[in-house]
Amino acid sequence: MVIHAKASDVKQVASSVDQFERVESENWLLHRLFLQEDYAGCQKHMQKMGSEKSDLGVRIRGFMHRYEGNVAKSIQLFQESIQNSSRDTETVKHIGKSLYLVGRHIQASRVYENLCELRPDDADVWYSYGMCLIQAKQYNKAIDALKMSNAKEQSPRTYMEIAKAYTGMGQLPQARESYKTALSLCPEDPEILTGLGLVHFECEEIFAAFEKFGSALVFNPRYTKAILGAGAIIQADQDTDAALTKYRIAIRQHPENYQLWNNVGMCFESKGKTIAALSCLKRAYDLNPLAWKVCYNLGIIYLRRGQHASSFHYLSCAVNLEPKNARLYMYVAMVLFYLEDVDNASTAYRKALKVDSEDYLIHLNYTIMLLKTGQSEKARESFQKAAALYELAPQSEENPLEWVPGKGLCSSTEGGSIQPLFEKISIILGSV
Repeated sequence: MVIHAKASDVKQVASSVDQFERVESENWLLHRLFLQEDYAGCQKHMQKMGSEKSDLGVRIRGFMHRYEGNVAKSIQLFQESIQNSSRDTETVKHIGKSLYLVGRHIQASRVYENLCELRPDDADVWYSYGMCLIQAKQYNKAIDALKMSNAKEQSPRTYMEIAKAYTGMGQLPQARESYKTALSLCPEDPEILTGLGLVHFECEEIFAAFEKFGSALVFNPRYTKAILGAGAIIQADQDTDAALTKYRIAIRQHPENYQLWNNVGMCFESKGKTIAALSCLKRAYDLNPLAWKVCYNLGIIYLRRGQHASSFHYLSCAVNLEPKNARLYMYVAMVLFYLEDVDNASTAYRKALKVDSEDYLIHLNYTIMLLKTGQSEKARESFQKAAALYELAPQSEENPLEWVPGKGLCSSTEGGSIQPLFEKISIILGSV
């Protein structure tokens, strides 16, 4: 039996074909508007042509939303696009990138892991997979992925990310070699030079670090990270005026950089300009309240000024952000002792010793507090541990100590020798 199509059905199919051909014939214009970043023009053109639901239209809308900051909507549109074309691995790659941008690194790494199986020769996919793993702190897997990327196509940026992964693992010699390899491929890149300088700095190779920071500034005199590194070395050498000159150059370019304001604040503090130091450090804190070193610096300055409540606020923030730093607990304990909260001060000292029982300064301050509260036996035991650890400490540890005014606790900030303090406490314990 022969079935004859209705005339209305034929017209509907013909109309759909015409509409499809008309939309496809205008794709070049849509593509050009997108490349010109005329997103309003793209939207108007898609509405005019009725192409918002086409594959190209959905993808372009996804890119537009991502560039405008609406990353969640872009993910939704990219997912809608691959429902129509499950083999479209390029769109899947953009889903992974959008997930990475919103901080969903584990999910992004799973997307890229699947893509690595579908596109094993794509160096960019392996690179993106490695970047996600670095953010997830899975450094070994990240290094393997980045090395696969280099096997497909060598790139200085890939070697640089490998170096960052090694740095995250604390393997500084391997990080240094990776940076050197990156530098051999791109010897005038200030970012690579600065990264290598920072590794030298961590390895206490100060001259080599300063040389690399200087080379980076030759190629880009306003590169903020290099200015920060060079300024920090100059600042550590007590030349605060020269360091401030460096920082001023960088702040003009990047006034939103909290690290610059932190370092400027500490320069002012070393010059005795405490109000200016607090102003700069509070600016740094406003820019990044999750930076524990800024909180620490504010807490220490307030501790010196005798403003114990303010000091406790910032030191508590610091210890919550960096719970593995034993001396932060020690400073919290010191402040609590000043505030006459002996029970909580003792708890904080015990927590500090639990984190690091080999720090003689913690034992020493705990000894002083125990003496002040009349706990002589515990004080004698704590002092013996402090003295034994002090004998084993390197000579460089003898300098960064000063008395904090008030109740005679000792702070590792700057100042003179601690040996007289040991002698004084020994005499006190001998008379108890």
